[in-house]
Parts: sequence; C-alpha cells; structure tokens
Amino acid sequence: MFIGNTRLSRCWLKRCIRKPLCLLKEAIQLSARLEGDPNAGLARFYAYLGQTQQDLAEFAAAEESLRKALQAARKLNGEDHVDTLETELRLGAFLSATSRTAEGLEYVDRAKQILLRIHLDEDPFFAPQVYLEYGRSLVHAGRWEEGLKYVEKAVENRRKNRPGTRYLAQMLYLQASILTDIGHYEESGRLLDEADAISKKVNYPTTYMGADRHRSRSRGRLRTRHLSSFYPSSGNFRTGLV
Repeated sequence: MFIGNTRLSRCWLKRCIRKPLCLLKEAIQLSARLEGDPNAGLARFYAYLGQTQQDLAEFAAAEESLRKALQAARKLNGEDHVDTLETELRLGAFLSATSRTAEGLEYVDRAKQILLRIHLDEDPFFAPQVYLEYGRSLVHAGRWEEGLKYVEKAVENRRKNRPGTRYLAQMLYLQASILTDIGHYEESGRLLDEADAISKKVNYPTTYMGADRHRSRSRGRLRTRHLSSFYPSSGNFRTGLV
C-alpha cells in the first residue's frame, strides 16, 4: 500500500511539474524569436528550466539547460555580472550534487571570485548563497574544515540581515551536519535545536528540510550512544574525522 501511494505521489508530482516544463520551453523559443539571442530573459528561463528538469531527475537535460543559462549570461553580460555569478553557481551546485565534485567546485569557486570582484561579498542576498554553496562543495570534496568556515560565513550574514527565516534554518541544518561529521556533537545539537525552532516559527515542517537535518540528528545520537558505551564519563569527548 505504501509503495503504491509513493508511486502515485511521484506520478502526480511529475504531472504537476511537466506543465511548467512545457511553458518554460515555449518561453525560451518566444524569447529568442521576439527579442533575439542573447537577451536578458534567456539566462533566467534556461536556469529555471534546468532546475525543473533536475526536479524531474532528467539530469542530462538539466545539465544542458544550466550550461545554456551560463552561456547566455556570459554572452550578454560578460564575466563580472550577477547573472553570470548566479548561473555559474547553479551549474556548479548541480555538478557537485551529481558526483562531478571537482568540476562543480570549479564553477562554484568562479562564482565566489565574481562575488568578490563586483564587491558583493557582504551583500545580504548574493553573499550567503555563494558562501553556502561553496562551503557545501568543499565538504563534498572532503574538505570539511574549509567548507565549515564558508557555511559559517553564510550563517553569519543571514543572521545579521534576515534572522529567523527558513533559509537560515536550512543553513543551520547543513552547518550541524558538517559538525556532526567532524565529531562536534554538542554544538551540532544546539544548532539543530535552533533550526527546529525557526522551522516551527515559520510553520515549515522540519521533515521538508532535507537530509542534513535527519543525518545530523541520527548520526549524532548513534555516535553519542556508541561513545558512552566505551567512555561512560567522557563528558565532552570528541572524535576526529570520519
């Protein structure tokens, strides 16, 4: 019964997403025909199309769309522009999430360099996005401590400019997940409690927050339980990298 319901839910979700997928493809054709190529809308349409295709697990098509988004942004605006930054970031995050870790990190790093060159390193909108994805990509590459520093920068910016928001909660879940992986269970637990409180306040179920929250909770509990069986009075005992 559960499997059947899950399949029905997936089919329903795909039908819901298919409609905007067709509309986005039509928008790209109309935009190119009426406003020429390049134009200001193409990068955005290709980026949205790539995200939608990624949601449908059409990864080859998503990658093609995200690369076209970056190409369109570069062609119209050059390297040092927020549209190029955004499309570099989206492509890099996609590649990193689909196991092209090294290539993904290169694109996200380029987005970070653009952020610095156009003096948006303290910007409340772009800076936390870039720092968060750069930190996540570094963690995917096995560079936990470096990645943690950039996630912390993203959290610091968000706390200052947009405290108590859902995006801050998502950042905190990622930060807690990294801390769990490097053995900082108490600090991870505090961040998880804070993120859960924000999620409750903004009425966003924590079950929607993705793997970072659940992995941190479960692995933190398991490891604490495991350590206590060997070191019953270990207190703040910490392990090294996994």
